[in-house]
Amino acid sequence: MADRILIIDDEKDIRELLQYNFESRGYKVFAVGSSEEGLHLLKKQEFDLALVDLLLPGISGIEFCRRVRKSEKHKSMCLIMLTASDAEDHIVTAMESGADMYLNKPFAPNELAARVQGLLRRRQEIKHQIEDQMVNYVRGGLQHAFNQPLTVMFGNLCLLESVCAGCTQQKELVGVALRDIRGAVTRLHELLQKLAHTTHIRVSAYPGDEKIFSLEWSDQSVN
Repeated sequence: MADRILIIDDEKDIRELLQYNFESRGYKVFAVGSSEEGLHLLKKQEFDLALVDLLLPGISGIEFCRRVRKSEKHKSMCLIMLTASDAEDHIVTAMESGADMYLNKPFAPNELAARVQGLLRRRQEIKHQIEDQMVNYVRGGLQHAFNQPLTVMFGNLCLLESVCAGCTQQKELVGVALRDIRGAVTRLHELLQKLAHTTHIRVSAYPGDEKIFSLEWSDQSVN
């Protein structure tokens, strides 16, 4: 899926130039003329990166960056501040507001494209690192949580099978129950083995803000 870029600049010519430049490189681009329009878009969809003019009418580019960084939903979005000003206090304020990068106008389209590509690549690498850490955390936690009761269940199952081996009353019914219990314990054991090969965690949203986790594992796991 193509990375999504939001462009916010009150100069139409610059918006159109940037939009053409990035769409021609395969990005999905949305361009607006104010921070208010940009914030409205963020309520409806997510973006991977935003190019924001520093001096915008109304809500400034600085304030836009601050609001994005305070948003739990969008705080990981890459932010590049664009401006014709090279005043030191503007640069410092832009970086303090949460911008990842500051670029003076005029800029070379190829240079900007390279910087965008670099930021998006770094964002993806960080995302993978966080996902790997979460996988390891969930995998380890679930294995620890299941192993102890599973061991107790298996031990008691073996004991029951031994005790019931000589039973004559309702022997068939007891046998069916024990087989069902053994089947359930075996299935839990197989799931734990698969858990050791977990590679991804997917989170699906359901009505009422309920989150459902699903696990994906490698082909090395037990079938």
